[in-house]
Amino acid sequence: MPLNEKECQCLARATNGLALGQIANELNIDLLTANMHFNSIRAKLGCLSIDEAVAYGIKSGLVPR
Repeated sequence: MPLNEKECQCLARATNGLALGQIANELNIDLLTANMHFNSIRAKLGCLSIDEAVAYGIKSGLVPR
């Protein structure tokens, strides 16, 4: 299943090195909501961590380098 718009925004920011709290602030969402987006990202991509999801996103072209 493809990532939705917010999930893509979260993943892109994580790729740029932002922490979960910074991502939540930039996207004007609650920290729990950002965490929920990353739970969904990890499930959709089959990753165990945010770092693994970032690596997968870069390798697969989901997010630009």
